[in-house]
Order: sequence, then C-alpha cells, then structure tokens
Amino acid sequence: MTDVPANRDAALAAAADGSSRSGRLAATDKAAGRRLAWTAAAAVIALVLAATVVLVLSLRESALDAAEANIARANFLLAETLEGAFQTIDLTLAETATAVAAGTGGRGSDQERRNWLRSRVSALPLVQRLSFSDASGRVVATSENMVLTQTSVADRAYFTALRDRAASEPVVSEPVQSRADGRWSFIVARRISRADGAFAGAVWAAISLDALGRLFAAVAPELDARVTLLRRDLIMLARHPYIPGLYGQSMASTPTFTGLFADGRNAGSGRFYSALEHRDRVAAGRYLERYPFVVSVAAPESTILTAWRQLTVGLTAAALAVAGGFAVLFWVVNRQTRRLRAGTAALAASDAALHDERARLSSVIDTASDGFWEWHLETGMVDWSERCCALMGMPAAGGVLHVEQVLEMVAPEDRERYRQALRRHVEDGRPFDVEARWQTLDGGLRWMASRGRLIRDADGRPARMLGANTDITERKLLESGLVALGRED
Repeated sequence: MTDVPANRDAALAAAADGSSRSGRLAATDKAAGRRLAWTAAAAVIALVLAATVVLVLSLRESALDAAEANIARANFLLAETLEGAFQTIDLTLAETATAVAAGTGGRGSDQERRNWLRSRVSALPLVQRLSFSDASGRVVATSENMVLTQTSVADRAYFTALRDRAASEPVVSEPVQSRADGRWSFIVARRISRADGAFAGAVWAAISLDALGRLFAAVAPELDARVTLLRRDLIMLARHPYIPGLYGQSMASTPTFTGLFADGRNAGSGRFYSALEHRDRVAAGRYLERYPFVVSVAAPESTILTAWRQLTVGLTAAALAVAGGFAVLFWVVNRQTRRLRAGTAALAASDAALHDERARLSSVIDTASDGFWEWHLETGMVDWSERCCALMGMPAAGGVLHVEQVLEMVAPEDRERYRQALRRHVEDGRPFDVEARWQTLDGGLRWMASRGRLIRDADGRPARMLGANTDITERKLLESGLVALGRED
C-alpha cells in the first residue's frame, strides 16, 4: 500500500515536466512564427520597394520613348511644311529670274518694278522682301520701300557663288543683317542668266527670321520645344527660342547633330546632351529632300518628365506606406492604380494633342489654295499632293495619275491650250503659267492657275516638272460679275 502515493507523485512530476516542455516548444514555435512573419513582411516590403523602383524607371523610359516618337512626328510634319513653303519660294524665284532675263518683267520706273515684285511675293508669308540685281551686283529693284542708291550686294557670298558658277539650284546664305533696314534674315537666291548662259545678275528672297520664329513657336508648345533650322552644312539659320550669337555658327560638332546624323543618316531621333543649354534633351532632325536645309525639334528631358516626377513622388510614398502593415498595402496599391490610370490618361491626352500638329502647322503658312504636283516625263506619271486631290474632290490615295488622265480633267474648251503650254515649256523653255477650267470629280467646274518649272537631269535632258495649282474660282467669278456690271452701266 505504501507504493501507491510514490507512484502518483512520480506520475504528477512527469506530467508537469511534459507540460513544461510543451510550453517551451509552443513559445519556441511562436517566436519562430513571429520571425517568419517579420521575414515575410520584410520580404514583401523589399519586393514592393524593388517593384516600385523598377516601375518608376520603366515609366521614365516610357515617357521618354513616347516623347521621342511625338517629337519625331512633329519634326516630320514641320519638314513637310517647310518643304512646301520653300518649293513655292523657289518657283517664284525661278519665274522671276526668267522674266527679268527675258525682259518681260522688272521694267519701268522704280515704283513699277517694286509693284511687280510685290505682286509676286504677296502670297509668301516667310519672305521679308524679294529683290534682284544686275551683273555688277547693283540692286535694281526690291519689293520694300527703301532707298536703293548705290546699294550693292557684290561682296555677298551668295552673289559671288552665283556669279562664279552656273548654279542650277538655289544658293542659301548665312544669316545676314540688311544694310538698308538692319533686320536679320537669310537669303535664298537664284542666278539670272542670259540666253547664251552669261551671268546677268541675281534674284533673291530674304527669309524673315521673325516669321520663322512665329512658325516654330507653334510646334509642340506643351513640351517647351526648341526648333532649329540649319543649312545643309549645319550652319545655324534660325532658332526658337532665340539665343544671341548663334546665327551663322556651325552646329556640326555638337553632340545633338553628330548623334542625329551619324553614319550618314538623313533623319534621326534620340536623347542627347545639349552643349548650348547644358542639359539632356530628346531631339529629332531631318534633312529636307529637295532643298539644302535641316530642321530639328528638341525638348528638355526635365520638361518631358514633369508628369513622371509627380507620379514618382506618389509611387515612392505608396511604397513606404507598405511598412505600416499589409492592410495599408492593399489600400496603397489601389490608390496607386488609380494614379497610374490617371498618368496613362495624361500621356494619352498628350499624344492626342500632338496628333493635331498638322492642322496647326498647316494654318501657320497660308498657302491656302495651293496644291503641288510633280510630273515624271520618262514615265508620264504625275504625283499630286493631298491638296491637289482635295481641289478636284478626289481622295488623297488617288494622287498618282498619268499626264493624259490629268489633261482629261481640264475642261474641253481649255484642254488644247493647256496641252500646248506644257509642250512649249518643255520644248522651248517658255514660262508655264496657265489659267484654265477643271472638271471636278462631282461634275463641277473650278478655275485653276497652274504654274510650273522644268527640271533637267545631269545630261541636260528634261527629267521632271514641278508645279502648283491655285484655286482662282472666286477671283474669276468676281471678274465675271464686274464685267456684267460694266455692261449694265
């Protein structure tokens, strides 16, 4: 009987010892669980922070890539606009030179010559003045009111270049300051040649840097864009915003232009360091196809990334808030999702705004009724610009026609006269300037003034003809009304 209590006490002691071991094991498991929870929390926080860094950097690259694409598109549209503007100016110069050489223009008193030049330059908003000189360099006439006594351009580089070589293409000067009125411009000039090819003088258009500045200011204003026009040898001709002392300087060795046109490319875009502004920029540049100019559009990365920086602040705050707990994490993720959507919408709105650049650029240079065309004589095919197609009620996709198809659109009463004018221009070099009625696709009639100039190849054979159609229907209707009114009187 004496063994029973002893056995009971041993059992109780064993139970107490087991309970103590279980408590220690539970505490150990709880501590391990806490460590695991902290480790998991730290891992989640680290993962969120790392993901935030990756997202911020990715959004930065996306913003810069989108800006580069939009700037390249704006640069292309501006280059197309300038190509058309300089084509109109060059056609005017060529026609003026032909008329002066033939003695059919630029005659009479000073005022008569001035009025003649003004009539030719009135539709060219970029041209400050139109002038011509004789073979000695003496300025014979100009479209502006100024005293021309002993005014000479004999020492100007563009004049000597035209005098010393029979250039068939226009010559572009460095920016010059007018000796007559002190304004800055650059010169696009053509040679005046006699029938035997001898030098008879020069005709030139002074391109207004103020007018170019107004045009450039309309390019991507939301990006604070820098727009530059250079000569083909990368001499600075015009810039917006203006920086004193840059006109006439070479940009050939700057990081932007060496990068844009590396490996002989005619167009390019990318990110470059600006030696002028001492900061990084996104830029695009393009050589004009037919004229010796280069146009570039650039924007500072700091401006492009304004929205990105605002988004980054929010993302960083959201990532740090995760440290407060998993509950806060879900709230922050939801909040940042909304912010990301807002940022995406802002980028989409910016992209839509840049899609409207063509309408703004087209309204700056008012070539309202001009449509350009190019006739390839070897194939007989004629390329029409979108404006040419629109004048005839045709879709833009229908702008490639055979010359006979084009002639079929001329009203039967005027068709033979139009055909003969083309033939005389190609065969005899007579000026091509014809007013005729055209039949539109919807069966209506439009009066068109057609002007053009023949381009020869290196062997002197006719190769192609460049021209422009201008809608003069309203003028013709007005003239008809005045004639009818005169008859009634």
